[in-house]
Amino acid sequence: MKIIILAIGTFGDVYPYAALAQGLQNAGYQVTLATHQPYRDFVAGKGLSYAQIAGDPVQWEQEHKLSELVSSSRNFTGWMNKLKELADNLIPVIFASCLEACHDMDAVVYSPLAWIGYSISEKFKVPGISASLQPFLTTRSFSSPWLSAVINTGILNRLTHTLVMQLYWQFNRYYVNHFRKEVLDLPEIRRLGPFGSSQWNNQLFLFGFSQYLIPKPEDWPANAHITGFWRFDADACYHPPEDLLDFISAGPKPVYLGFGSMPGNDNENLLDIADTAFKKAGVRGVAQIKTGNAPGKLSPNLFNAGWINHDWLFENSSAVICHGGVSTLATSLRFGTPVITIPHAWDQSFWGKRIEKAGLGISPCSRINLTSSRLARAISEILNNPRYRNRSSEAARKIKDENGISTSVGLIDRALINRDQIP
Repeated sequence: MKIIILAIGTFGDVYPYAALAQGLQNAGYQVTLATHQPYRDFVAGKGLSYAQIAGDPVQWEQEHKLSELVSSSRNFTGWMNKLKELADNLIPVIFASCLEACHDMDAVVYSPLAWIGYSISEKFKVPGISASLQPFLTTRSFSSPWLSAVINTGILNRLTHTLVMQLYWQFNRYYVNHFRKEVLDLPEIRRLGPFGSSQWNNQLFLFGFSQYLIPKPEDWPANAHITGFWRFDADACYHPPEDLLDFISAGPKPVYLGFGSMPGNDNENLLDIADTAFKKAGVRGVAQIKTGNAPGKLSPNLFNAGWINHDWLFENSSAVICHGGVSTLATSLRFGTPVITIPHAWDQSFWGKRIEKAGLGISPCSRINLTSSRLARAISEILNNPRYRNRSSEAARKIKDENGISTSVGLIDRALINRDQIP
């Protein structure tokens, strides 16, 4: 059986879907991962079939388009307006490339940004499976990840999810309905979106994060599943660069600092903040911050590395300072490493709060408000309070037992074998 996975976004978004694809392939499915061209070699290196989706996040970063989106993201409607400036020419091309990738497939697994997969599965009369890294379904249990700064409870929580989904749908409505009518020869989706339709309600919803961060809400449907993180097995053959290995071996485990695929125009200043904070806290640090300089040791306290395997690096770190992306959090939690979350944008504040609530770390401020003093205090708190290390070690044992890939494969098996039944 042939399965296509449509994954749109930066590398941190694509990585979990590649792990899911490999799990499905190991289970005997013919799997193709469709994503952007810069990630083709990564996909091929994992032994997966590749199909290209239009758009180039690496180029967008070089042209500062991503940084503009990040800057506007603190205001959801402002972010949507900025996104629309990029969307008019880009979205139809992305939709067309998704359609081309889906021909002859027996099932379509799609990420939230690849929402056109919902309509493509309808056109080809094959199962569509929603696979998300964020909990977007309506619930009373917590507010929408994109409105996590709003303090509310109960019915207000439900309203935040409805509001965000409607904003997202209304932004996409013209593009989706035009593509459905002109390309797919399908009827337009109603004004308020597909929500409530039998196709929407009966599809399988997979959420690739841990139930120890977010237990499944009681008001979610039976066909919605929190599976555990989607990750590759650790590479036992990986060997880091000798100069980095020498730096780490020269003393206690360092603190890691990095912000994944998040763009930034102040990286030199960020390195200065990190170096000063490490000195104040009396620790050494390994950073992954893009600058014009070659990777290497910048001071007795700071090594700025290039690409390093995060499994190895986080296992050899005393704490992880990151933006709060799900992929980075999954790795740090897997190895029981406490987390300091410095969110940039979007859903990252939400995850920072979940980390704090679980006792696995702290989220002292956003990146825009980051100072060396704040960072030094956060480092001292996370390292000097054994509670964070103990809770993180306990969570690591539980998270390893979740096996998000195996759980997801089993659920997809059931959905494809019993197409007329809700898993």
